[in-house]
Amino acid sequence: RTSTENRIGALLFALFYFFHAINSPVPGVKVGDLFLAASVAALLLTKGRDKIKLQGIHIHLFILFYLFCLLTLVDAIVHHYVDLGGIVVRIVRWAFYIFSACVVSQLISKRCLYRYVIALALFSAAVLILQVTVYTLARYPISFSVFGEKIGYSTESLRAAAFSNSIYRFSALFSEPAQYFESLALVMLLFFNDQLGRRQFLTAGIIVFSMLLSTSTYALALLAVIALCFLFKHLRHGAGRRSGFLVALILASAIIVLYFLLQDTSLAAYAASKFRNIGTSSRTTFIWNSGIDFSVFDILFGCGAGNEEYYLLKQYGVQLGYLNSLSMAFLYGGVTGLVMTALYVLNAMARLGERGRVPFLILIVMSIFSTAFFSAVMVLFMVAATSVNEASPAAQRDRKDMVLELQ
Repeated sequence: RTSTENRIGALLFALFYFFHAINSPVPGVKVGDLFLAASVAALLLTKGRDKIKLQGIHIHLFILFYLFCLLTLVDAIVHHYVDLGGIVVRIVRWAFYIFSACVVSQLISKRCLYRYVIALALFSAAVLILQVTVYTLARYPISFSVFGEKIGYSTESLRAAAFSNSIYRFSALFSEPAQYFESLALVMLLFFNDQLGRRQFLTAGIIVFSMLLSTSTYALALLAVIALCFLFKHLRHGAGRRSGFLVALILASAIIVLYFLLQDTSLAAYAASKFRNIGTSSRTTFIWNSGIDFSVFDILFGCGAGNEEYYLLKQYGVQLGYLNSLSMAFLYGGVTGLVMTALYVLNAMARLGERGRVPFLILIVMSIFSTAFFSAVMVLFMVAATSVNEASPAAQRDRKDMVLELQ
């Protein structure tokens, strides 16, 4: 039987990402971080006498973190402009995320993790569908207030030749489109079950429908990757009628969503503009197209984790825009940091089993468009990837040869 502490820890972990972007009364700390810390504490109470082992892809992630810290130390010694406060905050936060991923993945009840993530994702998907339906019929945007901050939708201005309008992008219980959490639930539904039943297919269809309604191009990219992984899995193991049913359900959902989009001229124009700009947004190209004339040292070794914003402003007079994980790795450690990160990714893919590779792959795809790899999103997907990881030969060697015990 699963202990009460473990169930509470699993629920807090499933909830923490809902509040990851909401500020807490503690300066510099998000409400989601407090939920994550409470989850770790509850899980440690479950098996407090057991030893937590830093092993597998977690120990390699810790090594990557340690190497970035060394590069940051070198940068702090060499560079004239150094934000020590920013460096400390970023390093402590990243270390906390790595430690949390390691503890949660080993102690959490896999059954509770699955149930809570799916239940919350389904509830959030239903709320988003309700929001879009109400707005379509009554032009009333439903929003919520959590810890004094409004969530539920965001607006973007669209100016075209014939009109100017505000676009409502609904996000249910999240402060932004929920594609990250919903995609994790979809991965768990489709890849963590040996056999998919009618209930799993229906739940997957609702989640897919809500992700399409979010009008997020990142959601479309993630759905495309998940669909390719799903088809590859079933072609490899033999496709059946249920696989065809799921594909038909996804196509039907896409057709219905397109119908709703085309009813609103401004929304259709917004969606078209997003498609035209895929791969050229500031998130993916800011650093490479900013025109910054980096020094040779900065190209090789970066400017240090947590120091990038202050350093670029003082040294080059450039204010940072939206970044992705590739840009972050480059700013943290230059080309050296990019190479280290790439080696970690390849090593992790080799050590993870078939089920564990899918959530990890989704995390990497997210990192192309956002800072997912260096944020709280990493904890979600690393826990999912390692908690169901099948024992590959490399993973078995990790247990024997690369175990660091934390008392």
